[in-house]
Amino acid sequence: MAVRRVREVGRFSARAADGTVYRIIEYAHMQDVRTRTTPNARDVEGLHELTTHDGMRVNVIGENEYEIVDLGVKLTRVHPR
Repeated sequence: MAVRRVREVGRFSARAADGTVYRIIEYAHMQDVRTRTTPNARDVEGLHELTTHDGMRVNVIGENEYEIVDLGVKLTRVHPR
């Protein structure tokens, strides 16, 4: 299976300890699952990734807790799910 495209699936805000609020964007890598026997199959969501609005990578470190990898800044989701 090859990754065909990346699709935005969500956005939320997260706050650092110093009060800075970052906009986080969640993307899903869409997987092409078509075969000769199922040529009309729809793409399915594969891996998800998080980035800031300006492209810095974000990791999940706990429930509603995140870290901007490039800066080492820990964040808390502003409005938990």
